[in-house]
Amino acid sequence: MSVLVDDPSLDMMAVTARPEVALAVLGPYIVGMALQLLLDGFFLALFVAYKDRASHSRAVQAVSWVVLFLVLCCTGMAFEEIVDTAVSQARDSTSLLAGPPQSNVSPILAGATGAVCQGFLMVRAALLIPTKAYRIAFYVFTTSTILLGLVGSLLFASEGFFATQDRAFPLTYFSAQAIWQWASAAADLLVSLALAYTLHQRIAGFNKRTDGLLKKLIVISLQTAAYTSVFAIVGAALSSAHERSQSIYTSTIAFTFWLPLAPLHAISLRTTLSTRRVIQNELGGHSSVGTQPHTAPTSAQLAALRDDYGDNDAAFEASRLRAAETEALAAESASRRAGGGGKSFGGGIGSRLCDLRMGGARRVGAGAGVSRSSVRLSSHGAANGRGSTTSTATTTSQRVPLEVKVEREEEVSYDVADAYDDEYDSTEATRSRRISEWRADRAV
Repeated sequence: MSVLVDDPSLDMMAVTARPEVALAVLGPYIVGMALQLLLDGFFLALFVAYKDRASHSRAVQAVSWVVLFLVLCCTGMAFEEIVDTAVSQARDSTSLLAGPPQSNVSPILAGATGAVCQGFLMVRAALLIPTKAYRIAFYVFTTSTILLGLVGSLLFASEGFFATQDRAFPLTYFSAQAIWQWASAAADLLVSLALAYTLHQRIAGFNKRTDGLLKKLIVISLQTAAYTSVFAIVGAALSSAHERSQSIYTSTIAFTFWLPLAPLHAISLRTTLSTRRVIQNELGGHSSVGTQPHTAPTSAQLAALRDDYGDNDAAFEASRLRAAETEALAAESASRRAGGGGKSFGGGIGSRLCDLRMGGARRVGAGAGVSRSSVRLSSHGAANGRGSTTSTATTTSQRVPLEVKVEREEEVSYDVADAYDDEYDSTEATRSRRISEWRADRAV
């Protein structure tokens, strides 16, 4: 069947914009929607492929589903806008710039998606801030920034609704978009930098494995901000630069950078939640430290840590590793000292003294009596210090007080050099500091 294309009744007289005007107005808009649809599909693929969703708390799962719903709404709006723009016969410059009224729902959805994701990431980052005053200040300032970005998106949508009604609005597109995207970029950077800083503060040289894991989490936190902040900053800069412009050729130049924000925020959330898998993979590839099997904390300690940190995987895993390494260090220190090989003095020592500290009640290993003897310890043949002590010991392992009384001096050298010396500092002060840090983490 042939189609008559020269029938005059098929056409109508209409006012249309010049081609260069249509390109300047619709070009950035169409590019932004195409990029949004591409990123929407990428996020949906990540969401479907994620297998650890059930391991998260109900609150985290609820946030994930809310973000999915918002992204699906954004996808539907982008699809509708592409179809409407393609078939609409309102091709004059004013209609092209204003668009249909429903097109102004997209900024609201994008702003809401960003606010939900930023609020969730803010709470996770705040859990790592040890000082209560700083944590409250972070909550207040970041929440204000997130709300300012949400208000900016509402102002942007309101200006669009007013434009479809040919009514004036106090702000221009550029002003509203600048408020929205500067605030959005600031919130993203605040959350990621706070998370990176608090994780960096926990890098104390405890061992390469723990420090390496913390560094990897820092990189992930910075990547999370990079997705959205780059687009937001570029869009905000263009909006600020053209805020006073009256040219229609640059009227939508910054639209390309706000349309992809919703899926970018969703991808950032997905990246953050995947840190649990990153941690598990890292731990799975390092089942031991040196040649000593890793000593895990007790189930009660793990339960207490999970209660303290909730679903904050980064904080929980960092503290769990620190607790495990503390247990391993304590066990290794005890095994070194209890393994025999001590020299006899003052009646002889059958086994090494464990956790010997002057002025406190400490456990003493079994062995022959130790009476009124002064000990000068040297590590690897070099004397580290000189001290005089007496200890009251029994033939069974029990807590006994240590007394200070000089009667005679004898040097005892313990050779404790082994493969762990490069990774662990076995001094009592260092071990006590590590235990204090772990307890402080639990108290946060």
